[in-house]
Amino acid sequence: MNAFLRPGSHARATAPAAVAAMDIDLPAGVRAMQSETLATLRLALELYQQPQRAVALRRAALPHAEFDLLLHCAAGTVELQEVAAVLRTPPQTLQSALDFYLVQVLFVPAASAWRVLGLQAGADARQVREHARLMLLWLARTRARNPLATLHTDQVRRAQHETLRELQPGARAARMPTPALQPGRVQQARAALRPTHTGMQALRLLVLALIGVALALGLLWLSRQWHGAAPRETSAALAPGLAWPAALPLAPPRVPIALPALTRGIELPAMRLQAAPMPQASAVRVPEAGTITPLAVAWRPLRPSPALPVRAAQVRVAPLRMLRPALPGLHLPIPSVAAPTPRLASASLPVLEAVAAPTANTAAIARLLRAFSDSYARGNLPGFMALFAPQVREGPRDFAALRATYARLFAGSAARSLRLSDVRIAPAGSARARVLLRYEARILEHGAATPALYRGALALDMQSTHGAWRIIGLQRLAAPAAAAASAARSE
Repeated sequence: MNAFLRPGSHARATAPAAVAAMDIDLPAGVRAMQSETLATLRLALELYQQPQRAVALRRAALPHAEFDLLLHCAAGTVELQEVAAVLRTPPQTLQSALDFYLVQVLFVPAASAWRVLGLQAGADARQVREHARLMLLWLARTRARNPLATLHTDQVRRAQHETLRELQPGARAARMPTPALQPGRVQQARAALRPTHTGMQALRLLVLALIGVALALGLLWLSRQWHGAAPRETSAALAPGLAWPAALPLAPPRVPIALPALTRGIELPAMRLQAAPMPQASAVRVPEAGTITPLAVAWRPLRPSPALPVRAAQVRVAPLRMLRPALPGLHLPIPSVAAPTPRLASASLPVLEAVAAPTANTAAIARLLRAFSDSYARGNLPGFMALFAPQVREGPRDFAALRATYARLFAGSAARSLRLSDVRIAPAGSARARVLLRYEARILEHGAATPALYRGALALDMQSTHGAWRIIGLQRLAAPAAAAASAARSE
């Protein structure tokens, strides 16, 4: 039996010896069973127990045993119990062994149509039809446990047609070579997916591409309609200076909030001098590096509040108060949260001092101011604090408290915007300058219907280190009326 499994061996030489070695009491129903068929059944059982021998069996030629009984047993047309009793094997084991044996022996890659049907070349048409019928019955029964049963069914039908066409008179001489059968699913799938109408497929792809481009253009148009460009406001009406992009009005939370495009370019028109001096100081003084003007902010946590109708007489602005006037402090334009203020009178703002004409550092200072406003509007705390000089960040202890205050403000507000206007630059050498400006801040609390509006003036002291400008001092400028009232209270 092992000799049959070796490549190049023949089943006829080993089958009689194997049958003679078998001590089997044949029942009356299968006494006519040939010895070669018994040997083939025994070989199927051994192959089922040792599947690694299938490689040599598939390389060998088709055995000369009669496959009629094997196909009858596999198709269920005879009683499998009688054959199983001859081999002293359970019927279920014999059925599984027959299924495995037929698949491994008959459906060999590049097999001829005769081998697929289990016939020797030159068999008559009756045997071809009978074997094809039995194999189709067998494959129909094994479809549930054999995933390749459908593919094998197609192979059997093609083999039947080819063998019958070959057996026709005169067909043997004029027979054309048939392509080898490919039982693998990968080859069948590739043949089914092979393009047949290349031009039509290219046209379909072109139509799909045009549809995609049209959808993209439509979405872009809808986006531009939804987020329309907001009108700009400049500080030209107040005083000539840097024309800063105006902040868009903030809407209620149900409507998308359009924040200002602060990253756009800054126009630098020619600056003109004004004769109106500042009442607080007569000259501009640039402090030393690391000094901060003493001023702090009284700030309370942001809390959601219902949107109630407020009359014009009830609107007020919470003033900024000095917490520690004798100690060095730090201040940035964040007022305490109060009732929403739709408009503040321009008389409450201080009159900015006249400064000299812009220098070559004006563009760098303008970029720093743009980053200042942009970081505040986006709530970017690391970027906002990085605008200060390293000696300022590492020096006063108030800087850590200020950082915590801004962290609470950015986290507790839904949206912010900061507009800078009336910007004036007073150079103090090639590496220092003082910047005077007005600011307009809008803060929308969580749960509020409208944003609160705050206005004021700032004095920023800046220093350039290796071409990079950073803030080294900051002071809020008080209005003339507020300064006079504060002086009267102190007296």
